[in-house]
Amino acid sequence: LSIQPNFRKDLVNNITIYRDTVDDFIGDYDSKGPMELGITPQEASERVSIFQVKFDDMWQKYETYSGGEELFGLNVTEYPELHKTKRELTLLQKLYGLYNDVINTVNSYYDILWHEVDIEQIMMELVDFQNKCRKLPKGLKDWEAFLDLKKKIDDFNECCPLLEMMANKAMEK
Repeated sequence: LSIQPNFRKDLVNNITIYRDTVDDFIGDYDSKGPMELGITPQEASERVSIFQVKFDDMWQKYETYSGGEELFGLNVTEYPELHKTKRELTLLQKLYGLYNDVINTVNSYYDILWHEVDIEQIMMELVDFQNKCRKLPKGLKDWEAFLDLKKKIDDFNECCPLLEMMANKAMEK
């Protein structure tokens, strides 16, 4: 029991340092994160990945320190900005996961030879993307990346009748 005060003192010191680390992370996230205005969706997607890794480390420390505070009977320190960032990153992961799938799939279509085009497969994938886009949380639907994603899906949807005509066997001759 004589070592307990030392562990408690170390915990309190680590929490003080952690609080500053959280403030720095939130400041970086707000100023250089995926929600920064004027960046491309591709850049935002890369930033989501980068900040998610940093956040996961921060969250693990949060859980450890919160458990330590409970163990020693201290008041558990709240970090509302950290919780807000967790919710935001979860939404961004969903959005940019779908965004990247759409971009990669559409780009892969450019590599298909005309005689190998499977318009039914393309149409099924397009419908799947439209359904996934509709099922994204309502909170995302005002975000620029969502609007860009929806536009890409809609634009490709408009091209499908043309693709279908071009893939017609009569066009081969």
